[in-house]
Amino acid sequence: MDNPIGQVKRGNNIDLIALLNTFWFERKWIVYAILTGVFLALIITFSMPVRYKAGAVLLPQTDGMASIGQLGSLASLAGVDINSMLGGNSEIAPEIYPYIMGSYPFLNDLLSTIVYSADRTDSILLYDRIRKELERNPFKLIKSYTILLPWTIKDLIIGGKKGTIVSFGNEIVFYDEEKQAVLDVLTGLMDVRVDRRNKLISINISADEPFVAAQIAERARILLQEYVIRYKTRRVSENLQFIEERFEEKKKEHDSLRHELLSFRDANRFLVAERAELRLADLENRYALANSLYQTLAQQLEQARLAVKNETPVFSVIEPVKVPVRKTSPRHSINLVIGFVIGAIVGVMAIVFKIVRFYLKL
Repeated sequence: MDNPIGQVKRGNNIDLIALLNTFWFERKWIVYAILTGVFLALIITFSMPVRYKAGAVLLPQTDGMASIGQLGSLASLAGVDINSMLGGNSEIAPEIYPYIMGSYPFLNDLLSTIVYSADRTDSILLYDRIRKELERNPFKLIKSYTILLPWTIKDLIIGGKKGTIVSFGNEIVFYDEEKQAVLDVLTGLMDVRVDRRNKLISINISADEPFVAAQIAERARILLQEYVIRYKTRRVSENLQFIEERFEEKKKEHDSLRHELLSFRDANRFLVAERAELRLADLENRYALANSLYQTLAQQLEQARLAVKNETPVFSVIEPVKVPVRKTSPRHSINLVIGFVIGAIVGVMAIVFKIVRFYLKL
């Protein structure tokens, strides 16, 4: 059968039958492209690390102001203003949670997690585990001496450490290139999603072992709750700490004056003297003032403790962390389908290019 490529174009029109016959005649290009695509998909699939995904679903609840409405009314009758100590009910938007989990402090704390093997006979820091996984990655070495070869040579000649400078409050920390690479890997293993309608927080962690994935996911859940609670209660906690310090100072002063007043009364019980009466009046006035301040601070202390408890978010675990049974990647069937489709498209494009080139030469 002759190649029907010359019959595809008839004047300004295209003969669809001739076009289909041309594709059938040149079908070997499509077959070769599909086989190549499937072969490359197999190579990529079997070279990809196996991943298991574990996660949890949380529902944060921060409606504490409404829960103490009656208590606040009763306290106001006694002259105690609870609402002034609560710091407001500024709920943390769910959209903030992914930023918290992507922050350097959070990732740094998560890297300090000790993960155990399935039989719990071996343990290792998550940082060391990811670092060793990076060292075993063959693509890193290939990329360093192919695509990144100029930069590899530059680093060998110039030397020096590359990294990122991070500020943790008053502390400046330098993350070298190795630690930054570990952080990047950990960030890629985490997936945080927010259901804005229901305000649900989904935390998913991927790892090469199912038990390890579950451990990291559980630690990430606990850390996220701690970070949110710390952020939400920071104002009232600082206020509580300040009142506790003042309360302890006034308590010591109150006890000291009380002891001094009782001792003076015992020592001068049967003594009638103007100087003693003046001294006694002075001690009683000082003790009365100290006692008044002590009682006021005691009320404020209970008020501040209630504020901290009220502002502490409550997390309902809708879906707890479970050890995954099935791997999530690589998905062999999906990769093969993708390789097949890409190969077919490349084969068709090759035949189209051949037809276009044929008519351009005429």
